[in-house]
Amino acid sequence: METLSARTGLWTAMLATPICCPVAIADVILNLNNFNVGSSGNLLLASPGTVLQGVVTGVSIDVVMTQSSSTTIQANYAMLYFGAPVAGFLATVGSLSNPYPYPVWQNPQWSPWPASSPGALLGRVDFSQPFSGSSVTSLGLAMPGALSTEWLQLSGTLTLHGVNMVPAPGSMALLGIAGLTGSRRRR
Repeated sequence: METLSARTGLWTAMLATPICCPVAIADVILNLNNFNVGSSGNLLLASPGTVLQGVVTGVSIDVVMTQSSSTTIQANYAMLYFGAPVAGFLATVGSLSNPYPYPVWQNPQWSPWPASSPGALLGRVDFSQPFSGSSVTSLGLAMPGALSTEWLQLSGTLTLHGVNMVPAPGSMALLGIAGLTGSRRRR
């Protein structure tokens, strides 16, 4: 029969492991499947600052435009944005030109898509000023300056370099409750 101190020691060891051991940082890959991009931004992640761990050093994209509202709209009209805590952006990638050039605090770094054709985006952008994943307040795609009737759809992958995705605290609490419930059933 297990004693309470033995179980407590096990739980302590399990909880201490992430604190004392280094965490390997990998890349976060977001799959897009006919993802709508329009004049107002569409979020790729809800509350990214709570789930991104590490430093965002760059992004890679490998997508094709599957549909659009007009034959004149091209895939490189889309802009990826990383929202900042107060106002503006930590970084933006894409669009034909810097959509928010002034003031500098609003968009400290902008890069065009690395390579594109009218219907595809492919390549990698490394940020000159990497930023903490936990400081990102919004992450999405938009078409700055587009009319409300203009849109496009993208399919493929978007990779965030230098960060991991961690479960939200609520998810961890549910796992803990499920573990406790499971241990009570075994008795």
